Amino acid sequence: MTKQTNPSGAPPEILIVEDSPVEAELLHRCLCRAGYRATVARNGEEGLQAARARRPALIVSDINMPLMDGYQLCHAIKYDEALWNVPVILLTMLSEPENIMQAIDSGADGYITKPFVEAILLERIRALRATPILRRRAEERRSEKVEYDARLYTITGGTQQALNLLLSVYENSMSQNRDLTRIQTQVNLLNESLDDQVRARTAELLLEKRELERVNRALRTLSACNMALVRADTEEELFRNACSHIVEVGEHLFAGVFFPGEEPENFPQLVSCSGGDAIRQGLAELQRDPEYARRCITLAAQNTRQVTVSNDTEYGLEKLVGLGIGAGLALPLINGDRLYGVLTVFSSNTEAFDAAELKLMKELAGDVAYGIVTLRTRAERDCSAAELRRVLEQTITAIALTLEKRDPYAAGHQQHTARLAAAIATEMGLPPQQVEGIRFGALLHNIGTVAVPAEIVNRPGRLTDLQFSLVKQHTRTGFEIVKDIQFPWPVAQMVLQHHERLDGSGYPEGLKNGQIILEARILAVADALEAMMAYRPYRAALGRDAALDMLVRERGAQLDPDVVDACLRVVKDTDYGAAD
Repeated sequence: MTKQTNPSGAPPEILIVEDSPVEAELLHRCLCRAGYRATVARNGEEGLQAARARRPALIVSDINMPLMDGYQLCHAIKYDEALWNVPVILLTMLSEPENIMQAIDSGADGYITKPFVEAILLERIRALRATPILRRRAEERRSEKVEYDARLYTITGGTQQALNLLLSVYENSMSQNRDLTRIQTQVNLLNESLDDQVRARTAELLLEKRELERVNRALRTLSACNMALVRADTEEELFRNACSHIVEVGEHLFAGVFFPGEEPENFPQLVSCSGGDAIRQGLAELQRDPEYARRCITLAAQNTRQVTVSNDTEYGLEKLVGLGIGAGLALPLINGDRLYGVLTVFSSNTEAFDAAELKLMKELAGDVAYGIVTLRTRAERDCSAAELRRVLEQTITAIALTLEKRDPYAAGHQQHTARLAAAIATEMGLPPQQVEGIRFGALLHNIGTVAVPAEIVNRPGRLTDLQFSLVKQHTRTGFEIVKDIQFPWPVAQMVLQHHERLDGSGYPEGLKNGQIILEARILAVADALEAMMAYRPYRAALGRDAALDMLVRERGAQLDPDVVDACLRVVKDTDYGAAD
């Protein structure tokens, strides 16, 4: 038991038998507010024990409970020698006639369905306590046969008990009927205005739907134009795709981009458009109107405003009425303080371009203006980069030529090696940026020979070990010369590693395999082939076929096999070096 109080002289105690903590708490609060003491039991067995221990003034019990249900509890109480005259009210969700007949048969004195009405429950408790049970149920019980739903039932119960229970059922039913009547009256009142409300709300929803569809179209148009902005390589492509998306995705009649003339009095020029030819021709006719220069729609861009074609005279658009245009919108293409042009949009709907769509169209115009600036900046940047690259290449070429002046036998070696290395890299499928870096690295790969004495460089005989060690220093010297130059490619490492070999026999650091960067492995093959095919004071030039045989012998041992294979394809496909 969860709650119990039993002071002498206290108010009557009512036992609550309920397995649901929520329902038990509701009943407990209801009875306490009415001045009763309340005790709670959690199932039928616990309720029977509590009833015998406390002998309450009345019992309120649920029916469906574990261990012992309400019917069994009621039967046990009515046949208990000490408890037979304690009134029992069954409070349950069950409301079928067979449930009520079973309640009579179990000896219940009241039957109330959930959710209960507090006033009806308290009235039943008051009435049952006002009419004490004076005779045992066993002494006055009688059996009656009743047919219901094609089934025969035998009901056994006392007269007073049956009348009390049926009266409680009647009171409960009347209360429910009153509630239903009140609810039905309210429903009828609501139904009287429901049609009007539905029609009004439907009209609102249709309007909202149209507005939402319009905004969604504008959003899709904005998204498509932003994608065009990202992908466009030229202004022409940007304008063409933006106008096309405005017409096709935004479902407008016409969209065009106008640029102002070179002089203020010049007519604005239509540089790109999408939509009907008739509108384009109509605009062309307006441009031949001397007054149009002062009134044309592009001037509306000063206020970023919508104009209705049918009644517009300020901008001279009334001449377009026959083309099916209902409204027009002029949006300035402004970035910062500079006006680049005007985006003009025509729609067949006179109510087009509401506040939400106008906001999105302004954003679109801003994006197009940003695209103009971006594309022009990119073009200027590319032009400047190309010029800087040309100057860089000329500078590096001049350095290479300066080195070759010290060694007339190596004339053209840097340029030939650079062309061959770039061809090998291209054959291997490397990206153009990487190919260009390999070409620049090849042009500088022997820059370190500036520190090698000329008499050693041009020596006709075999070099001594000391002299060869000085020659080998040119890779480190070259690295030190270029390492602090911020090339976008690993030029310094190419200069340092172009004499390294896969088996570790190269110099200056004896690197192996993957320790050597790819660019240096490519340069090593190109440099070796060029050197073997060129005349030197200490040896004759090898022919092309003999030099290629040397490459094949070193393939996979000292030289990268993939690079050698690509070199062989380049030489054979282009007949490289045949003239030599």
